[in-house]
Amino acid sequence: TNGGTGVCEISGSVPGELSGSYDECGGTLEVNWTYTDDCQRTITASKTVTVLPAPAAEFEEVENMEITCEEANAFEAGSLSYTNGGTGACEISGSVPGELSGSYDECGGKLEVDWTYTDDCQRTITAKKIITVLPAPAAEFEEVENMEITCEEANSFEAGSLSYTNGGTGACEISGSVPGEATPDYDECGGVIIVNWTYTDDCQRTITATKTVTVLPAPAAEFEEVENMEIT
Repeated sequence: TNGGTGVCEISGSVPGELSGSYDECGGTLEVNWTYTDDCQRTITASKTVTVLPAPAAEFEEVENMEITCEEANAFEAGSLSYTNGGTGACEISGSVPGELSGSYDECGGKLEVDWTYTDDCQRTITAKKIITVLPAPAAEFEEVENMEITCEEANSFEAGSLSYTNGGTGACEISGSVPGEATPDYDECGGVIIVNWTYTDDCQRTITATKTVTVLPAPAAEFEEVENMEIT
């Protein structure tokens, strides 16, 4: 408007012309208005619109967890999604692979997964997940059975070794064998031999097995043969 009245009035409106650009990191827009009156006089106006960056993205929520030793053998870090909830040019969304670190053995341990994402605005977000690896099951000895042996067999009896395993694989495996310890308590009338096996794993868990060997009495003695005879 020129503030005039009657035939002297010049007033109205014109549409603006938008230019500039922006993305998720912000930008600048400009609006220009131009008007030329009937007297060929041109007026202009400009407006600068600063577009602020869209909110930074956030990772989806992660929770710490516990897994078995065997599950740890096959554990994969996986990808984690992120988003800022924006739309169009303001949208920041996607997923990134995790980076696995840490260690474990048959006694358990700890794994960590870290996710990192840096957007085009050089804003970095991170997420971390802690995985507690539980100890593998304790090993068990193979089954033993009590037995009977003769007294002579007892003289040469050897305790032997006994195998143990927890059935695990890879880092979770506990297996092997240990020699037995024999405690003899027998004589010609019989008795027993007690065999004990003991194993303590690296997690300080001890397993034991016992076998009772019954020693039968030795055969009864016999006199040497005698013959009847005649004498004067």
